[in-house]
Amino acid sequence: MARPRLRAVLAACLLSAGGAAVRAQGVAILPNEPPALAQPQFLSLSLMDALVVVGGEGLAGVFSFVPEAQAPTAFAIYLLHYPKALKRFLKRAAKDLKNAGGINEWDRNVFATLQQFAGEGSTPPVGVKPLSESVRMQVAEFVLARPLSLQELMVLRGKSR
Repeated sequence: MARPRLRAVLAACLLSAGGAAVRAQGVAILPNEPPALAQPQFLSLSLMDALVVVGGEGLAGVFSFVPEAQAPTAFAIYLLHYPKALKRFLKRAAKDLKNAGGINEWDRNVFATLQQFAGEGSTPPVGVKPLSESVRMQVAEFVLARPLSLQELMVLRGKSR
């Protein structure tokens, strides 16, 4: 009789310990328990620069909830869903490549993600049209471009004006 009770207590302890670990990761255990919200963060200057280029300054608040490591991926997905924004981003990268001999390192990560999602032989995300051959070639060119820090790029942009 003591063994079933001991098993029940051990099971309850294990479940509560597991629940605390899961709750610490921001996942709700009980259906009526709200999920933990991510805390907003500061945006990188590269992300702000990219948002200004594509006319998405109003999205800064949304991107503040995206961890910095995933920001290039999130921005690439945004570009796939909004072709006009992608066109503006490509145009600015082409101008940087021509005038500065390279592109921002953060932008290069965005292009690498774009190539991964929409390159030849890959399937684009649901609801996204495949990229045209010319756009895919531009993206591939930017992936191979020389990476520059945003500070270097700003100096070189200033010299080319």
